[in-house]
Amino acid sequence: MFEADLPDLLEVKERVLAEIGAQPQCKRIVVPVDLRDDWLSALSGAGFDPAQPTAWLVEGLLVYLETSDARALLTTASSASATGSRLSFERSAATRDVTAMDTAAVTSLWRGGVGDGVEQWLAAMGWTVIVDNLGDVASAYGRAPSRSTTSGFVRATR
Repeated sequence: MFEADLPDLLEVKERVLAEIGAQPQCKRIVVPVDLRDDWLSALSGAGFDPAQPTAWLVEGLLVYLETSDARALLTTASSASATGSRLSFERSAATRDVTAMDTAAVTSLWRGGVGDGVEQWLAAMGWTVIVDNLGDVASAYGRAPSRSTTSGFVRATR
């Protein structure tokens, strides 16, 4: 498993994991890189093989990027995704759709993420896309959502 993130964030993660004595259950290769830059070269340099099917989990990231950066990241991942690859990330509601005061501090950091029409955009790059609505997922686990939302989870396969 490769974990690519900003160097300072990886340092914090490593420290926390060491403090609690956490041990990975698979081979974990840490790749310190800014995902707005040429991260694929760094990943390849660490042993990533784009000819192999890959499971991409882009969690807790895209909404904090400008739309152009978020789409560039997914375009790069797509270019390195062999047949059989999978891609998953959360699709957040637009900031204008979130009104709860308890989320204002977080949503003030949002920069746009992948933007609208991501399902069609990914499909045009050769992905088969499924979007699971957050409310439906929550209800399936017996946790009724507190309000209606367009947030959800994107799952795509090649």
